[in-house]
Amino acid sequence: MQNAGAIFLGSTPGPARAYLGGLLAALRRRYRRLVIPCCGKFAIAEVALNVGWSPERIDCSDVSLFSSVLGYLACGKPLSALQVSVTPPEQLEATLSPLSLDTPGQILYTLKLLTAHQHAKTYWAELIMRELQRHRDKHIEELQTQAQALAGKLSGLNYRAIDMWEHLEEVQADASAITYVNPPVYERGYTRLYDTGGALSWAEPSFQEFSPKTQNMGLRERLMQFAGLAILGRQHCIDEAESPLVIFASEYSLERTDYLLANKPQVVADLFSPGAKGFARMGVRPSSYPIFAEEDEVTADSEIRFIPCPSQVGLYYRDLWAHRLAATNADAHYMVLLDGKLFSVLGMQFRKFFGADAGPAVDYVFEQYGFSVPHARYHCTPTDWTCRCAGRSHGGCSCAALRICSTRTCRSPLSIRSLPAWGWLSATRFRFSLSGLSG
Repeated sequence: MQNAGAIFLGSTPGPARAYLGGLLAALRRRYRRLVIPCCGKFAIAEVALNVGWSPERIDCSDVSLFSSVLGYLACGKPLSALQVSVTPPEQLEATLSPLSLDTPGQILYTLKLLTAHQHAKTYWAELIMRELQRHRDKHIEELQTQAQALAGKLSGLNYRAIDMWEHLEEVQADASAITYVNPPVYERGYTRLYDTGGALSWAEPSFQEFSPKTQNMGLRERLMQFAGLAILGRQHCIDEAESPLVIFASEYSLERTDYLLANKPQVVADLFSPGAKGFARMGVRPSSYPIFAEEDEVTADSEIRFIPCPSQVGLYYRDLWAHRLAATNADAHYMVLLDGKLFSVLGMQFRKFFGADAGPAVDYVFEQYGFSVPHARYHCTPTDWTCRCAGRSHGGCSCAALRICSTRTCRSPLSIRSLPAWGWLSATRFRFSLSGLSG
């Protein structure tokens, strides 16, 4: 489901995680332990375990209840030591009062519901609240399962709920340690993410909230003094003076590049040389179908077909018909053929959705992108797609579907009827009437 169960937002991006995996694999026999303040959801700890680090050599810390629940589970500490208690607001009292708060699922659910309540200022946020309250037990069970699964992977590591600066002070003189720090990138990030309006209390450690605007340079200078290897994650930009410290960079856009900086870049270069890699071409390419042209006509016998295509083909036409767009990810890409000629391309993503009905979140199809051939007379707007997948059986589907209209008159757009039983559009054909369309 879209963000209804998301408690922690923000993590080391995938390319940086992949690089760190190779680096940690190469250095695990040279260094005795791995220290990860601001560990968040333990993504880098998982990376280290996957490349051969034993859990007892990994020391993690954070100041959030979310991380502390997972960390206490992983290192075998009782959750009762977190001393979680709740005084729910009146609107949530019936939902939260029955909970004993003695399981990870209940604690994480309570944290999510209270923070969602604090941010419920939009209709979308209200939908999240409604979903969480109506299906409380389901969400508790899911969070319980996820927490226990992650704790099982991390079992045996060391975790403490302490401030980043305190943890850094302890490890600074240890020449046998690798320290990895990926600090918050937003001002007041902790407060904004975990604000419960004072309804939840726990044995929260004292800490200084990190300010990326004013403390990035200070943190870098601090790490430069470490006896062991220190690695700092940095997003968006670096100073010119920091360029010699860069051991990894990944460009996302003109405005954002992610970096990893090290206090001992030569050590990294000597012990780990993955080799420089240029940007890999996506290999976008056109299809063999002709494009719907200006002289082509829509008639009463016209036929629309949906043809699955590789991402390279869908993105080729997306970029051909709409320029300067950011990268797009989709689970499935489709060409829309009008009388055998390419008229549109669609990118779909399969996710959970919760809406106005009282049922639990269900599988839905979301449109990631949809663009059509520029045409003086006909225009397609695939943004009306709301295709619902009815479970694994694909037993039915309703769709406010593709519309084609004449821009000359802008009256009564053509509308495809509801989709047939879910065959997922593979070469699916549709016919339509021309009522209301004048050429």
